[in-house]
Amino acid sequence: MQILRSSTRVIRALLWALAPLTASVAAAAAQQPLQLDTLRVSVSSRLPAGGLTRAIDVIDRAMIDRLPTRSVADAIARAIGADLMARSPAQADLSLRGSTSEQVLILIDGVPVNDTQTGHFHLDQAVPLDQVERIEVLRGAGSSLYGTSAMGGIVNIVTRSAGARSVARFETGSFNTLVASGMYAVPIKEIAPFTVTAEHARSDGHRAGTDYESTIVRASLAAPAGGGTLRVDAGSADRAFGASQFYAPFPNAFEETRVLTAGASYDRAFGRVRIEPRATIRRHHDDFVLKRDTPSFYHNTHKTTDAGGGVTVRMPVSGIQTAFGGETFRSSIVSTNLRNHDETRAAVFGEAVAGAGRAVMATAGLRADHSSTFGDFMSPTLAAAGRLGERIRVRASAGRAFRSPTWTDRYYSDPANLGDSTLRVERAWSYEAGVVLVPAERWTVDLTGYMRDVSNAIDWVKPVGAPAGTRWQIVNLQEATFRGTELRLTRADLYGVDFTARGTLLSVEAEEAEGLTSKYALRPLTQTGSLEVAAPLPYGLELGVIGSHQRRRGEKAYHLLDARLGWTWREWTVFASGTNLGDQSYMDISAVRAAGRALGLGLRWNASH
Repeated sequence: MQILRSSTRVIRALLWALAPLTASVAAAAAQQPLQLDTLRVSVSSRLPAGGLTRAIDVIDRAMIDRLPTRSVADAIARAIGADLMARSPAQADLSLRGSTSEQVLILIDGVPVNDTQTGHFHLDQAVPLDQVERIEVLRGAGSSLYGTSAMGGIVNIVTRSAGARSVARFETGSFNTLVASGMYAVPIKEIAPFTVTAEHARSDGHRAGTDYESTIVRASLAAPAGGGTLRVDAGSADRAFGASQFYAPFPNAFEETRVLTAGASYDRAFGRVRIEPRATIRRHHDDFVLKRDTPSFYHNTHKTTDAGGGVTVRMPVSGIQTAFGGETFRSSIVSTNLRNHDETRAAVFGEAVAGAGRAVMATAGLRADHSSTFGDFMSPTLAAAGRLGERIRVRASAGRAFRSPTWTDRYYSDPANLGDSTLRVERAWSYEAGVVLVPAERWTVDLTGYMRDVSNAIDWVKPVGAPAGTRWQIVNLQEATFRGTELRLTRADLYGVDFTARGTLLSVEAEEAEGLTSKYALRPLTQTGSLEVAAPLPYGLELGVIGSHQRRRGEKAYHLLDARLGWTWREWTVFASGTNLGDQSYMDISAVRAAGRALGLGLRWNASH
């Protein structure tokens, strides 16, 4: 009851905070109903129109194909506010709006797939690049939708599920890199789309100890059943890679991971009511040694299982779109280092959208989570959007988010790191306001300002100037405040050329962290800027270029230039690509030199049948 009373006060406060925005456009809504936009995404809402009130990026298939992109992680890195902290193509952490990787939630086709052992494995998923249709990125709090970890944002990887198509791709390049991939999609008996994709990649790596090899397979089927649609999918990914200085100062570390996933969902309408039950399972195995040639020196194995399901009901109520439901999951780990643990989680949630299709609309959501380890949490959110004339749209939102410590946070111990079993849950309030301008035909300007207040912020730290060999220790910081601005400017079809400019500024305040060196949480990108150009050239050539400026907190700025040149004839595309063409020297997340200039050649066959 105390949680309910506190949440009621919070929702009232949010309503008052957003009242000026609603009032400013209410008259326009009454006199001139307008369709706000045609954007339809699922990452920010369980309802069709809910995404219009939030800051969202969509990385579509065309963007993936026209820039140097060899992995799903590479594609996500194009989003505003995304910080892909890669150690090698085999392993990367993802940050949004200055968050840690633990504070970002990954979905595949709307299903949460975060690794409960550690955020280092959030992108260790069984999705080949060629099976990706688009990637949706919600910037900001999302715990009212999906619960834990959605503090910095949510990434939804949407896979291909329809059409009759075959794709084959082969690439080779610097560091003795090879990639081979194939996808086959065909309707079974012309009514049940079946898709299977396989991808294999290997490389010697950009420096000693960053070699890798990976194999990813995924299959999905959508079939009519009982008046609805049954969807099933299954995937596996095996990765083996040198982990030199990834997590500890050992030059010959090595790691092997395997992930197995399976899921099923059923979607059926009963009149105006639509019901969607879902069940999923994800199993992850991690095998890590500090010395590749002497595994017995230090050897960890971790096996995690996350299984559960839920149901979502969508229905209109007095002209308001609503969605509500519940879910439950059980997570377990069997580990030589972390020992054996398990946890059960359950949640109920509800969401409503009022004014869909009109000049002003509002969304509200509330979710109650229960953890057998950490107790109860309530996550409210409220957002609104509206048009001011034909060329201006404004939006504002506020919400609460939380992140439970992972098993690595609580129990991990090695010669370089020490966890803490008494860690408290991170909590945050997030606020944002934005405006979208269309100053002229084919021009779009999207400006967003945001703030995130985090309490009990979790970070790995050690004292500034600590002697060599001092272990990183994980702690709860009392409070940290993140303030940022994001800008995107697009110009479509200027003499056939598309331009997209992006920029972000971020500041961090954490007084309690003074005198401490931060490993992750307080090393965000504080400045970014990029210009992306897609240009058709004579003789059927197409050029994609992206140049970027980045500065990390407490470090020097660096500049990157990536490009891809392709030539297409019928179903065939030949392309050349380059990353870090200026051969910039900068540090990766492990504080060692990131990859320098890399070049590649590729051939792609893409045919419908």
